[in-house]
Amino acid sequence: MQNYINIIVTKRTGSVWVASLIREWCPNVEVVRFENAYPQDCYPFGTIVLQTRDLLNWYASYFTSVKGKTSSNVIHSWWEIAKEFYTPTYLTKRKVIRVLYDAFFENRIYREDVCTQLNGTYSENRLQDVVDAGGGSSFTNTSMHKQAQLMPVLKRYKMVDPDIYIQLFASNTKLLQFYTENMMNVETEKFLVSIGVLKEKTARG
Repeated sequence: MQNYINIIVTKRTGSVWVASLIREWCPNVEVVRFENAYPQDCYPFGTIVLQTRDLLNWYASYFTSVKGKTSSNVIHSWWEIAKEFYTPTYLTKRKVIRVLYDAFFENRIYREDVCTQLNGTYSENRLQDVVDAGGGSSFTNTSMHKQAQLMPVLKRYKMVDPDIYIQLFASNTKLLQFYTENMMNVETEKFLVSIGVLKEKTARG
């Protein structure tokens, strides 16, 4: 059993919920979240859980939670963590467990694998919880408590004004390139084409 787990995350990546499951699996371990952190920061002890979330879903939740008052520092934190997630640079000498929130949310086998890497004991006792810390969901607060798996967290990008993505990528072309190369799937590609962020014939390079 690990005796110390550091979760490196950006705000609104579902980290409160993930941390609650990890604490359930590893009850004798201290679990600490470093929110809006950077992988190049110093984390001197324990195992590192590096957590990210699909950019479109994350930005929908983040933008909603801050009522449009976004911060370039928070966006940069998401990008730095995501880059480290796919191309390890700073944490190559540490034990790092990578958690993609979207997959963790929908796939039991994925969760079980994370639990095994943490030497924990898997359970789903907290799976349906919407944790009050952080205000719960950006969209429904804690109203879906005990029904968490019914929340459309993988479709959040369809629940906001698409103009927020047009504005995000207009000033962050490298961020768009990173997303299309590492995270984009068929559905999110169609979405980006439909709002004019990508051209269909060049969406996949």
